[in-house]
Amino acid sequence: MPQANAGETGFGGGFQAGNGGAPADSRLHGRVVDIDTGRPLVGRTVVVARDLNDADPEQTTTDARGAFTLPNPGGVYDALVLEGDGSAVTIYQGLTLQNPVLTHRWARSLMLTSRLAQVRGNISGGTTFPLSDPGDVVAVHLFTPESTERYLMGAGGPPFGPEYVTNARFNSSELLPSTVVTLGTFGRKSDMPQSAPAYTAFAATQTFELYDGDVVANDIGLEPVELGEISGAVALPAGRHVTEMREYYRYPYPGAVLDFPAADYVRKNPVTAGGDFAFELPVLEDAGASLCLVGMSDEIVGMSDEADSLWTERCGLSLGDDAVSIELQAAPVLSEPTVDATVDATTHYAWSVFEGGIYDLELWPDEPARGTPGITIMTTATDLVLPDLSAWNLSLPKSETYHVTLFGRGVYVSMDEAFGARGVGAVIPAEGRVSAAAAVDVTTSP
Repeated sequence: MPQANAGETGFGGGFQAGNGGAPADSRLHGRVVDIDTGRPLVGRTVVVARDLNDADPEQTTTDARGAFTLPNPGGVYDALVLEGDGSAVTIYQGLTLQNPVLTHRWARSLMLTSRLAQVRGNISGGTTFPLSDPGDVVAVHLFTPESTERYLMGAGGPPFGPEYVTNARFNSSELLPSTVVTLGTFGRKSDMPQSAPAYTAFAATQTFELYDGDVVANDIGLEPVELGEISGAVALPAGRHVTEMREYYRYPYPGAVLDFPAADYVRKNPVTAGGDFAFELPVLEDAGASLCLVGMSDEIVGMSDEADSLWTERCGLSLGDDAVSIELQAAPVLSEPTVDATVDATTHYAWSVFEGGIYDLELWPDEPARGTPGITIMTTATDLVLPDLSAWNLSLPKSETYHVTLFGRGVYVSMDEAFGARGVGAVIPAEGRVSAAAAVDVTTSP
């Protein structure tokens, strides 16, 4: 199956992977993207300096692609990304990259989009429409650099087709590249022999360029695709169990995932088979599709009501592989502060080692706002004191509850690797691990 190179999507606007591919000038050319979806974040303030508390650090605002350009402070530098309303800030300690991809967590208020395009039509092929069997499902996915949408029909409920309609919502004033991927999976009928396949799969892929106001009439004819098997095992820390596994294709657009609402035929379930797994999936080979598997272990530990979470994703896999290993890694453990501690600007934070990764320390209130900002620090250190954010009119509020969560993020040997083109913000990662300890609730000093 053709493999999409992790982190290389065709939508990077000329950014090149690694320091070796950096622009010839001495400026920083970076991007700010959502930590969960990889989508560009517009209008965020970016600050870089050898010391963020310098009297006059360099700063700018991200453009419509989430991109920014700043003078390079030279050598090792820190960076900061700030929401326009002051509700969330991310600090990055110890970078040298000329082209960083800075992942940022924000309060997720409603994202307003000013442009809309639509693709609509009728679907045929694979079965008869309207769908009538509860084992029949058709999903139409519309992927663009700025949005993803899935129109689902069947699975025992309306709509049943053959009509579909799907929208692209975006802010770009230019033509928007897009891909429509349609997957139909049709279960074995009651009048078929038990020797028949558990399901059959049909698919179609089309590409468009969309512009604001477009209404594209597009009928989709599904064609049969083969099924293939993939198997292996989830490797777990001692005493842990697999609680869930997911299988899907990633496409080279931020957040573009095609899953299988009724087609991940389980031959061996890792939840009940000690981590061993075998799945039968549709073979999708076009438009840069990359097969990914995710293993998860979410378990309550100690006396806490909170669960810690171990999560590993591997992409670039192929159906037919029979020895895939998904390794889950134990989360780093926060030792300071402890549960129900009172914290202030001088509080010391410390934690255990997470091999082969960086640390993501998040202090998050129930409702982030300028007066109660969410604070994230990305670092390779195993202890720190919160930096002084008064230059940006930010500080810890009084007598507020904060949830302190520590993530280990891998597999990365440095901050530069974690925030390069193939790191945390990659659209299609080769391998990504996120191990989170259970949150510790603290209260800021009165």
